[in-house]
Formats: sequence, structure tokens, C-alpha cells
Amino acid sequence: MAASKALRIHVTGKELTKIYPNGALLSNHATDWGGLYLQYYRQSPFEMVEHSCPQHRIIINDRALRSPIIETFEGENQLNPVSYGTVRVLPGNSRSWAYWETEHQFMMLAFEPELLIRQIADTTDVNSVELLPIINPADPLIYNIGLTLKAELESGGIGGRLYVDAMAMALMAHLLRHYSIQNCLLPSIVNGLPKRILRQVVDYIHDHLDHDLTLETLAAIARMSRWCSRSVVSIVGSLYITTLWNNNHTSRTLHTI
Repeated sequence: MAASKALRIHVTGKELTKIYPNGALLSNHATDWGGLYLQYYRQSPFEMVEHSCPQHRIIINDRALRSPIIETFEGENQLNPVSYGTVRVLPGNSRSWAYWETEHQFMMLAFEPELLIRQIADTTDVNSVELLPIINPADPLIYNIGLTLKAELESGGIGGRLYVDAMAMALMAHLLRHYSIQNCLLPSIVNGLPKRILRQVVDYIHDHLDHDLTLETLAAIARMSRWCSRSVVSIVGSLYITTLWNNNHTSRTLHTI
């Protein structure tokens, strides 16, 4: 099928029923995850139409299939066995078609291309990095990121958006290193944050424990980029968790007095 005739879909659009007729059992459509999308599906045997999507997509299989999925990617036919944790990367704007003859249970983890661009802005030439259409029979990290985000949707909790942002950063870094045409080494942390900045971050977290904080907000206070430095996660993120734990511990202690 010519590219011009492939159905154009968006991961949050109504056209999604043309490739997944059964609605998602779980999704974050009602929650803003900053360009990251998670949908959990259980689909009956089905033949989808050929389509393309502007978002990058990762299909994370959550159940083994008795028979392989028949797939066409950019006009090339493939026969793909499916087991727990099998990962299929579908780069944005690529054409794909698939057919499965038994019930199919999986997560679709999708994200806007800008998330990946931000991650590599200070590490490499954006034009030289391309996400590859890889089928990985087992990727425990991506599988567990998917399960972690699914659990966040099901239960939630304080600091949910910060938690999601941290998962998104880990996912982007992992994709760059293992699913791109060029391996990108992340910059190492040389110096920690000044104590004055750390105190400002701690004070802000303490004063806003009832808010859904994001890495972007905390990074701005620390005068750092949330995408270009892992210290935002390792230092600021740990400060958030520590402050939250201390606050809960103090609350429980006062309650017992």
C-alpha cells in the first residue's frame, strides 16, 4: 500500500479504533503526562488496517501468544513470535500493519518525538539519531517501566507526575542507548549542587507536599535542565523522596502522641 493511502492516526484520536477495535482497559487520556501516553489493551483476533502515527510507539506484550503475529512494516512482511516482555518499537510516521489470530494482551507506550529530542539536545547531533524499528524478545527495563506506569494509573499517589517524569527520562535514555542508530553516552555528573540550591529545593518541596510536583518545576528551582542532567533525578528526585518520607514519618509520630 502506498504511504499516501495509509490511515493516519493519533494515539489519543478516535481513529485508534481502526487498529484496536476494543477500547483500552486502562489509559492516561484524562491525565497529562507531558507527551507520554500509556494504554493497556486486550484485543480479540483482528486484522488492523495499514496506518502511520506521528508519535513513537512501543508495544509491550503482557501475554504469550500461541501463534506469532503477522506484521508488515514499511512494506516488509515479518512473522513475530510473542512472549511476556517482548518489545516492538514503532518509530513515528512509519507504516505498519498486523494480524493476530488469538487474544492479544499488551501495553502501548507512546510518546511525542519532542521528548526524545530534549533528551539528546546536549549529548549529540539531533539529526544523526534515529529510533530503530527493533523487535526485542526480552527487555526487562522497558517491560518494568510499562508495568510501573500501569500501576501508577491504577493506584496513584503523592508526587505522581514527578514519578512519571523520572520514568520517562529513564525510558528516553534507554532507547537512545539501545534502540537508536547511534549510541549516545550520557554526560557524567562531575559536581553536585551547591548547598544553598539544595536548601531552596528542600524548602520548596516541604512547602508544596500536597501539590503534584514535576521534575521541570524542581529543575527550574535548581537552575538545571530536567532533560540534560541526570543530577535532577539523582539529587533533586532523592530529595523529594526523602522529604516526603520524613514528613509522613513525623505525621505518624505526632498521631501516636
